[in-house]
Amino acid sequence: MHVETIRYYERLGLIPRPAPRGAYRQYPSATIDRIRSIKRAQDFGFSLREIQELFHLTVEGDSSCLAICAKVERKVREIEERIASLEALRDELRGLMKKSTKVGPATNCQVLQEIHRRNTN
Repeated sequence: MHVETIRYYERLGLIPRPAPRGAYRQYPSATIDRIRSIKRAQDFGFSLREIQELFHLTVEGDSSCLAICAKVERKVREIEERIASLEALRDELRGLMKKSTKVGPATNCQVLQEIHRRNTN
């Protein structure tokens, strides 16, 4: 991981700044585990802001697993919405490809003409 990424996590408060020890920063194993958790949460599609919220819930005394699951359920809905949007986009592009003769110069390509037409509307 790039050092600037780790310093950015420090600035956001996602990980604690280590005590100064010479020219290098030495992180305890708990911080290394936290960094791995951050990366894994990003793999699941969570933004750094969302990760901060999740981590904040774990330090609040009155937070529950239900609160965590609610945030995860919200992320699942967002992902489902993105999937639906991407599928619609894919179907639209497939439709454009079906309309294309796929011959002639690029300037006469029906796909390109349709893209241009949609930009001007």
